[in-house]
Amino acid sequence: MTFDYIIDKCREKMRYDNLWSEFTFDELIDYARIKAHRGQILYNKGMIDKAEDDILDSVNILFCSVLKIHSLIEKKEEK
Repeated sequence: MTFDYIIDKCREKMRYDNLWSEFTFDELIDYARIKAHRGQILYNKGMIDKAEDDILDSVNILFCSVLKIHSLIEKKEEK
């Protein structure tokens, strides 16, 4: 597995366009934490495929939090 493979998997999972923009930065971070924790629980129960899915969701949500930061920076610069 490579970093590019993981990025491609995340790209496939981005199904909701820019829905992330409706959430606050804190909500995105909290949701990513919840998905990662659920992935950890599933992993510890031996449900590896489902764990990977939740971890990839968490990564996507964290990517969206970075997008949120940049959208906030752009809004500040417009003023």
